[in-house]
Amino acid sequence: MTEARRSYPELEPYLHLFGQIPDHQIAEMAGSSPSIVGRLRRKLGITAYEGYKFGHGNTAASGGGVSPAPAPPAPAPAPPAP
Repeated sequence: MTEARRSYPELEPYLHLFGQIPDHQIAEMAGSSPSIVGRLRRKLGITAYEGYKFGHGNTAASGGGVSPAPAPPAPAPAPPAP
């Protein structure tokens, strides 16, 4: 069995993205594999990205679909009684 790598210099420029976007996107940008990104992320104690679950964080930048429409504005308060 081969010895595990101790450092991943190709991932260092992307450490700020760990847990912010999916591992496979970081791997693609760094020219690495999702399993290596996940291994290092776990070693650093960073939780996995969960923005794709339940529609949170779905933006074009994160590979999701169309963002939902914003909520309508709240109604204006009634004028004070004379």
